[in-house]
Amino acid sequence: MKVEFARDLPINAELIDDYYEFPIVDKLDVSNIEMDQSSTSIEILGFSGKRFNSIHFKFYLYNKEIDIYSSGLFNTYRWQSLPMIKFV
Repeated sequence: MKVEFARDLPINAELIDDYYEFPIVDKLDVSNIEMDQSSTSIEILGFSGKRFNSIHFKFYLYNKEIDIYSSGLFNTYRWQSLPMIKFV
């Protein structure tokens, strides 16, 4: 049996260093988060086809910071564990 969750959530990313150059904005809208064994990449709305390394960002849901690495909804290795969304 395969279980899938819709992740149509208003996740925002805030750049925490100068590794990437983005237009000056407070937060960027995240369209997808993909975690693999050795890396996590994100896709940002308006940058179609490009993936960014998640370590250069903080993530927010409804303006509250979240930990995507400990959240079962994003981390495929923790999908059976709670919490589904872990707030910082």
